[in-house]
Amino acid sequence: SAISSGTELVQFLKSMTPDSLTAAEIVFSGGSTYMDKFVEKAFGEIAKSLFSNTKYSKVDLDSLGVKYAATVEQIPQLSSLSLSNNDIRGLRPILIHKCAATLLQLSLGNFIPRALIYDAKDNVVVYPNLRYLHMHTCVYNTYDERVQAPSSIVPFPALNSLRLYLPYPFADDTLFRGNGSTLKDLRIVIDRDTAIMLSKSLEFDNNFKKLRTVAIVEAEDYDSPDTVGEFVLSKSLKNLIDSARILKLTADSYVKNLVASYGHEFEHIKVLDMGLTQLTLFDTMRLLRALPNLVKLSCGIGKLGSELSHIPSKELPDHMVTTYRAVGSQLYNLNTSLEKGISVIEAADFVMLLTLVCPRLHRVESSHATPPAYYARITKALNRKPFSKYASQLRHLLDNAGQ
Repeated sequence: SAISSGTELVQFLKSMTPDSLTAAEIVFSGGSTYMDKFVEKAFGEIAKSLFSNTKYSKVDLDSLGVKYAATVEQIPQLSSLSLSNNDIRGLRPILIHKCAATLLQLSLGNFIPRALIYDAKDNVVVYPNLRYLHMHTCVYNTYDERVQAPSSIVPFPALNSLRLYLPYPFADDTLFRGNGSTLKDLRIVIDRDTAIMLSKSLEFDNNFKKLRTVAIVEAEDYDSPDTVGEFVLSKSLKNLIDSARILKLTADSYVKNLVASYGHEFEHIKVLDMGLTQLTLFDTMRLLRALPNLVKLSCGIGKLGSELSHIPSKELPDHMVTTYRAVGSQLYNLNTSLEKGISVIEAADFVMLLTLVCPRLHRVESSHATPPAYYARITKALNRKPFSKYASQLRHLLDNAGQ
């Protein structure tokens, strides 16, 4: 029965010593009569026994309902919480606020942003030790419903990792305030209002020097290119990525405008992931000049670009070598995707021309199954002008042809 099972588990947990149990996790899914009885009779005592004997604890409450409110009071202050798909108005805020002082990690789904920073009495909640905050979905209908903490209060002063899988849920820089010297990992989804907020915030001036991994994702329904430009031109974006080692951007406008606007070398960036976003060969050259130490590039293959398309095809290889010699001197790994509108021949030529200016490029991968015609194009090109004179430099592109 539920009661006897709970009693046996309690007895077992009481036999554990603090040193013999270093980590504990409760994954609770509720929803059945059996589980209702189990929670009602035994969960509270199990929680006390389990979490009082551990140095690291995590609760994943998947369907904890209001009728189990008493159990929340029996859960001690925790270091880690993962909360998703359960009551968004009642127990989760109570549990989070109770653990605010001790939380190191917090993962949220289907959450009301206001409930994260305000308690039931409208007092601001501060998380002085929180290192990891990951938010997957939240509940709000309009931008007007996005709230903010008073400017004098810093709710998240110690964040190391902030990952948002939804448009930024606050009306100001609440999540960034005061953690410019600690944040190392950032993932943010940009919509129109977020772009405006970030471009106007002073929080990013000369801060965030420890950021190493940055992902800037464009919201799916984002249709305001003017605002993209405003954000890209802002000092905020430059300061966010100036110290990054790994950068992920999902819109080519971010890269092109950033490079064009600043004429600035982001020498720390080693890895750039653009997903399926297409880059022309010309824009790729500009990009490599702005990222002189780039080791790995992932992007969709595009056209030559208007700046190169007027050059006769028989002159292109020599033009690339002469104009862009060793522009990608550190690039070693290229991961490409073949997108709509690009032929296999265009893709093969793109990779060959790029390889000519990247002397260390010896690992070319593809996110799609490479068609035989791609290798046939390279094989044919290496035996004819104008590519034949560079055959020794390009032959490694055929290494995977037999696979």
